Amino acid sequence: MEPVLHEDNMGGPRRRVFARWPFAQQLVPVRDLSSPGRTIVPMNCRNLSANGVGLVSSREVGVGKMVSVTLRSQVRGAVEVRGRVVRCEEAGSGRFDVAVALEVPLEVREFAPTDPLANHTAHESVNAASLRGRVLIVSATTGDRAALVRALRGTSMVVTSVASASGARDVGCVDIAILTCNEGDEEPGSVLLDLYEQGFAGKAVLVAPDRSARVRRIVDKLPLAGVLVKPVEDNLLLRVLTDVADDAGTDRVRDAA
Repeated sequence: MEPVLHEDNMGGPRRRVFARWPFAQQLVPVRDLSSPGRTIVPMNCRNLSANGVGLVSSREVGVGKMVSVTLRSQVRGAVEVRGRVVRCEEAGSGRFDVAVALEVPLEVREFAPTDPLANHTAHESVNAASLRGRVLIVSATTGDRAALVRALRGTSMVVTSVASASGARDVGCVDIAILTCNEGDEEPGSVLLDLYEQGFAGKAVLVAPDRSARVRRIVDKLPLAGVLVKPVEDNLLLRVLTDVADDAGTDRVRDAA
């Protein structure tokens, strides 16, 4: 999974924020919005990010041109999105790589679903200090609790760590609960049920030890907003929490750049 190149005011590249996901769709309708009804040429889509589309064209497209691109959603069928061409580079053999920056962000998983245990995230880079809200870590594994607390030290989040849901306090104020499912841990489903009964209304994230059939059964059953598979690097955890915070509306700075 490679990062999308975002451009500031169609000038030089700025810090990359959103990761791009492979998304192969052939003969994508692309319309020139400066000439209503005019189709530039059907293009092939290569990848998507939350705010960009990567296309391959058989002809050059003017940078700065406003276009619409029709993509296939797994949920809604054909969806037209609008954006501005921010890059068009010759790629050889009569092909051009075209990048379109979208006016309205996409929910990438709607178009390019992936394995929930693949550690894919919508964000590539985050500003740790901009992450806010209340996080509850529930794990019977002492080492996991300590590692997760350390990973969140650079954020502005209020972090509480407990060995079991029964030890949690003020659960109704928690934005994100991070659970583990190691051998010896309480079943995540039981932990979530206990939290819900205590008033928890936030999002749940699971840190899994592996990609085993047992873990997949857990993931399939639970309403999880995010899943991480060990080994979990600090930056991966922050990217997942940024994705979840965006979905949950957690109070945090939206621009991670």
